[in-house]
Amino acid sequence: MFTNKIKLYQYVPGLTIIISVFISILSGIQSFAYAAIFYWSVFRSDFVPISLLVGLGLICDSLSGHLLGEETFVYLALMSIIHMDRRFLLHKEFNYLWQSIGSLILVIGVGKWILAIQLKLPFSLMHQLLDVTVGILWFPVWVKLMAPLYSRFATL
Repeated sequence: MFTNKIKLYQYVPGLTIIISVFISILSGIQSFAYAAIFYWSVFRSDFVPISLLVGLGLICDSLSGHLLGEETFVYLALMSIIHMDRRFLLHKEFNYLWQSIGSLILVIGVGKWILAIQLKLPFSLMHQLLDVTVGILWFPVWVKLMAPLYSRFATL
């Protein structure tokens, strides 16, 4: 008789992305979710299902008051960009990854600003600057938290 042992480490990326998205919703700082998606898409992209990102993006949009599909598009675009360069990013030093996520968060902010201008929606430049700053400062903390957590579950 075959027994399948539940491998908890497979669920760590998805669960931490879910937690990060809800922290983003509660705080209004979307960079928490971007850092989680970036990190797991680089290091364990096989455990980040697209359906999870679509569902979380729609939940985030409906709870945050964004246009329906805005964060979903950002999550999927972020994951797609990382998938294109994953082999390259996987072997880079931390500083390069940190610069990459900072640049991506800044580009996302500019994209949201352009979207707000085109659709004549309210946009807070100060909030977006805060979002970028928090995202850049949060990424090293995220890496320090996730690497030991994942390795702890991988050894169970």
